[in-house]
Amino acid sequence: MAKTFKYLSETIIVPAGCHEQFFPLNHDALADLRDLRMIMGGVSRVLEPYEICRPAPTFHVLLYTLHGSGTILEGKKETIVRKGDLAVISSGHRQHYRARKSWHILWFHLLPFPRWSMLEETPFHCRPARELKSLWAAAEGIFRETSQTQSFQMDLLQMYARTICLCLEREFEVRREDVVTTNHPALTAMLNTVSDGISEKWTVARMAQMAHMSEAQLHRLMHRYCGGTPMEWLNTLRMQRAVELLCNTSYKVGHVAAIVGYSTPFAFSRAFKRATGLTPTNASRGLKPPHDTR
Repeated sequence: MAKTFKYLSETIIVPAGCHEQFFPLNHDALADLRDLRMIMGGVSRVLEPYEICRPAPTFHVLLYTLHGSGTILEGKKETIVRKGDLAVISSGHRQHYRARKSWHILWFHLLPFPRWSMLEETPFHCRPARELKSLWAAAEGIFRETSQTQSFQMDLLQMYARTICLCLEREFEVRREDVVTTNHPALTAMLNTVSDGISEKWTVARMAQMAHMSEAQLHRLMHRYCGGTPMEWLNTLRMQRAVELLCNTSYKVGHVAAIVGYSTPFAFSRAFKRATGLTPTNASRGLKPPHDTR
């Protein structure tokens, strides 16, 4: 029997027999994936009548079809995706898709970021994937190595994570010169201070004062080096820290909310759900909610 879940305006239908694996993005060796602004990723094997509908999520969805087929719905238009296809649904637009019989997918959720500006050019597009084989091999490597304890595990995980980064950049023809690797001393000092005191109440004015610059200059530097506004960077940092705490500690949601700078568990839960598509409770179960099989 299929289970139907409704969270605010989202609808998620999951039949029995679905199976999924999630990248352990809180792992130290997968820092390169977090730097891509990846908030979730994994592999799912789903069956009809599996269906996901998110009216206006804050992240891009990449769906690589490994086997089987699915349907992407845009209003009255339906697009069938098959083995070897890549479907991209940009953030802020309705993400509505379902399985046709069976559907085996490799998927990624990416936060908006200048590196991924090309994903925002159209709400949805589908085309043959260029890097599917390499991405799938790297994903299998990550799942294999996270179950190992050998001394080379960290090196191999870093290699597989780096492979996924490079393949996604090549998939979307990201120019290497567009990837910011430079630094700014005053900005770095401020960012480190905010990161260490993430539970405090931060405003753009306070951050600018700490970095000894105007708010306008801070916005320019943040866009240049961090790819967004100061508050966008702070919110991403808070969500990343929250995921780490929820996955690796037994802290209650209210405690995690206070640690990452939210005044109430309700405000934190709403922000966390917008950013990740998960409730904090499901995240604390290892980023494997029974309903969210992508």
